[in-house]
Amino acid sequence: MQLTKHIYLVASGDNGLSLTSFLDCNVYWIETGDGAVLIDAGAGFETEKMDQVVKEHGLSYKNIKSVFLTHYHADHSNGVRRIQELSGCRVYIGEKEAKAMEECDEVQIGLKSAIDAGYIYPPNYVFHGCSNVEKVFDEDCFLFGNIEIKAYTIAGHSLQDMLLYTKIDGKACLFTGDAVFADGKILLQNLPDVSIYSYSCGLKKLENIPVDAMFPGHGEMCLNRGNRHIKAAVKKFDSLLLPPQIL
Repeated sequence: MQLTKHIYLVASGDNGLSLTSFLDCNVYWIETGDGAVLIDAGAGFETEKMDQVVKEHGLSYKNIKSVFLTHYHADHSNGVRRIQELSGCRVYIGEKEAKAMEECDEVQIGLKSAIDAGYIYPPNYVFHGCSNVEKVFDEDCFLFGNIEIKAYTIAGHSLQDMLLYTKIDGKACLFTGDAVFADGKILLQNLPDVSIYSYSCGLKKLENIPVDAMFPGHGEMCLNRGNRHIKAAVKKFDSLLLPPQIL
């Protein structure tokens, strides 16, 4: 699905548009003028469905230069090893989550807890990790073709969520992963790496960044007035309460 001239949605599961595997997060494909950048990689399950979307838009995995993983949860990260094998791309993740990706640590990334809790992962589901990831630190900047991307890292939904800020097609864009969703919703799970106060502080530092288009890891995206969703979450945190959950 083409969202703007240079941004495509190439995967989205049942907590989104049901475009590909039911397990997938929203996966965004950015054409930079010098190869493609992916935001997240999906769950790595029923991958032929994402392959079909890529093909329908005339895109090619061979053109992917880099993948940014917004965090290490399997629905966002488990497809990355396959994509790296197909493209030879570089893989970036928040520096605190790199070790778990490299060691395929199903406990640390929350996959074992999700399976034990009865989440919908199939019995044969395996986390592949990625042995060759590059660490990203807060406010690191990257240049791809004619697009500059700035990373913001916050603790909250996971150990270190990464949000990517850039300007594309005349719009200030923020790719939020699972840090914040439409209408200021969030996702807090009963996992060891979740931190409510750090979550609120992290979103607070983003509330005044100009955002036109917001592209979350699940659910609907918006192409205008994106900052209102961040402000809605911050306002609820500031009231000493929790924003509504997306699930």
